[in-house]
Amino acid sequence: MNACYRCRILGQEKSGVRIRRGHLRDGEPLARLKYELDLHHRKMSIWPPECDMNEARKTVKEMLKDRRNAVFVAECLTKEIIGIVNARLVKRETVHSEYGKVGEIGIIYVKDAYRRRGIGKRLVAACIDHFQRLGVRHVTLRSVVDNRASDRFWETLSFTPALYVRSSTVQKVQRRLGAAARG
Repeated sequence: MNACYRCRILGQEKSGVRIRRGHLRDGEPLARLKYELDLHHRKMSIWPPECDMNEARKTVKEMLKDRRNAVFVAECLTKEIIGIVNARLVKRETVHSEYGKVGEIGIIYVKDAYRRRGIGKRLVAACIDHFQRLGVRHVTLRSVVDNRASDRFWETLSFTPALYVRSSTVQKVQRRLGAAARG
């Protein structure tokens, strides 16, 4: 889908897009974005989508209702929602006080037609402002290995890899364990 006509007329996409808090009434368009993100991951052969549209609706509704979350949306002049990000406050028991409250950036997605126009950075800026108001000093996120566009985006914003989350299936691990026991 192309960027909306009214936004293109302004010359710069960002001047025609506003970032605001998401609301329950935004549930359906946000569920569509969540599902588009899942399909994007499928195209990359990373993993199958986490859900169908009904699950996307449920996930988004839970995300919007959870008081630990702040959902921000990018909205075009036509009121079309074209981007989403989820900022989550995580509280931890730790001896290091600065890690007692950590900000976690969850899903972030901008529709294809609106990418590379600064909207993703503006969504992240909304998260960072939110975290700063909460007294958070450290921010984390998870991103998919070998997603070069994502890597460049996050590295530009000073995020560096800190740990690996590894994934397999139970069957694959059992096969390898069986082979190791036999060998």
